[in-house]
Amino acid sequence: MEKHTDRSYLFLLGIAGSLIAIIGDILLGYAVEELGFVAGFGIVREGHSGIALWRLVLSLVLAMIAFTLYLPALWEVSGRLSRTHPKSARAFWWLSLADALGWGLLHAAYCWPIYAYRLLGDAVGSEIADSITASLMQAVFPFALFYVLLSIVPFGILFILIVPGRSVFPRWTAFCTPAFLFGPLYILYYQVLPLNTATYTLALGIMNQCMLALFTALLFGQKPAADVRPKNDARESSTPEA
Repeated sequence: MEKHTDRSYLFLLGIAGSLIAIIGDILLGYAVEELGFVAGFGIVREGHSGIALWRLVLSLVLAMIAFTLYLPALWEVSGRLSRTHPKSARAFWWLSLADALGWGLLHAAYCWPIYAYRLLGDAVGSEIADSITASLMQAVFPFALFYVLLSIVPFGILFILIVPGRSVFPRWTAFCTPAFLFGPLYILYYQVLPLNTATYTLALGIMNQCMLALFTALLFGQKPAADVRPKNDARESSTPEA
C-alpha cells in the first residue's frame, strides 16, 4: 500500500460541511413554535403547517453541499487509518461513502413530508394533512431505519480501531465519534431537556453535531509518527491483496 500523505485541511472541509448541515437543521426547526406531534417520531410537528417553503428547499440544498464536503474528510480518515489497519480502512471508506449518499436521501425523506404537510394543510385542512403525512412517514420508515443502522457501522469500526491506541489517532478521539456521542446527545435532547423550539432544533441535528465533534477532534488529535506502530495490524498489512 502506498504511503498516505497527510492532508489535514480536508478535516476543515468536514468541519465546514458540519456547520452547513447544522444551518440546514436550524432552517427546519427554528421557525417551529407549535410542537404538537404529527408524524415521523417527532420530525414533523404542528408548527410546520406554517413554515416558509423556502426554508425546506434551502435546507435540502445545504444538506447536499454539506454531505459532499464530508467525503474528502472521511477519505482522509480512511487514509490515516490505512497505516495500521489497511483492510479496516477500506471498509470504513466504502461504508462511509454509502452513508454519505444515505444521509442526503434521508434528509430529503424528512423534508418531503414536511413540504407535503405544509401544502396539504392549506389545501385540505390539518386533520387530513396529519393523516396523509403520517402515512408518508410510515412509508419512509424502513428506508430511514436502514440508513440509520448503516451509519452506525463505519463509526463503530472507527471507534473500535481508535480505542486500543494502535491507530494514528489518540484514544481520546474515540469519544468524539458519532458511535459514542449519538446516544448521550439523543438522551439529552429527548429525555433530559424540556421540549421547546431550541431543543427540538438541536435534536434534528444530532448526527451533524457528532460529525462536527469528530472532524474537530481528528484535526487536532494525531499521534507523533514515532508512536504509530503498523506492526500491530500485521495480519492485515501482510495479507496479499486479490
